[in-house]
Amino acid sequence: MNCMSANNPPEIEGVIESIIKNQNPWHDPANRDWYLKDGALRELMDADNEGLYESPKIYYFLKERFFRPLYSNDRAYGVLIIRGPRRIGKTSTLKYMIKDYIQRGYTPDSFIYLSLDSDELLREFDRKRYLRELVDEIIKRFKKENKPLIIILDEVTFYKGWARAIKNLIDSGSIGPGIALIATGSYSLDLSSAKRELAGRFGPLGERLRGEQFFYPRRFIEMAESILGSKFQGSIRGMFGSGSGRRIGLMEYFSGFQTDTNGMFYNYKEFLNKILQAYYGDLHNLFENIYLYTGGYPRSIYDKYPLCEI
Repeated sequence: MNCMSANNPPEIEGVIESIIKNQNPWHDPANRDWYLKDGALRELMDADNEGLYESPKIYYFLKERFFRPLYSNDRAYGVLIIRGPRRIGKTSTLKYMIKDYIQRGYTPDSFIYLSLDSDELLREFDRKRYLRELVDEIIKRFKKENKPLIIILDEVTFYKGWARAIKNLIDSGSIGPGIALIATGSYSLDLSSAKRELAGRFGPLGERLRGEQFFYPRRFIEMAESILGSKFQGSIRGMFGSGSGRRIGLMEYFSGFQTDTNGMFYNYKEFLNKILQAYYGDLHNLFENIYLYTGGYPRSIYDKYPLCEI
């Protein structure tokens, strides 16, 4: 049985119940296919089923440098800020990661997601210390011994003073070993100010990533690999072989660090001509008809792609 702390207002219990029900459907054992109904994931899952989705680089940074150390060391903890424009894929990437970890056998209730622009929270945010009290109670309720707890605060800039709330939670010891907190937002000035306010308090995990990560738009090569890879056997990356030697060699050749003799020996021109003959039309079409108009935003790419025959 979970008891509320004596110093916390009783309505927080109702808010937590509402948050878990409405924003954390993976906590319901009967709702195994929750990700198929989630608005943030629906387009991504459709793109994944079509072979168009490729995880952004930040996914691997989080997996290798944040989540993996958290699960392998029960003393690890940290805070990380993820910033980037709205609708660029921050929420869907984090929820995709939650889905991935749960399907690999990790405990569903060790992931807590809170969207700070939700109705159930916005009406309470005029109260000072509310976010601190809410997160503190979530930690007391869901943190289990020898199991990590990951809390995601999405769109934190909707709550004025969110960085101070996190700072106080760290200083009070509420955020400590076994706890990771990820805060996302799109307002750069607020997030930059928050990073300064949290300086020295990001913990070992957060410091590994310098306290923040920027969620960049999809690069053209990433989009080309995902889309063309679904049409042709292999991907753009596959054409360069399993190792990085050929890619590095081509870069050196283009930059003038390799001679024409080197170029003839490694058949760079022949290799490039084959690529151009096989893919130039498709790459040009992708760039002109999709990438220039979407700006590398994943959702826009998925919306635009079916309308553009390659």
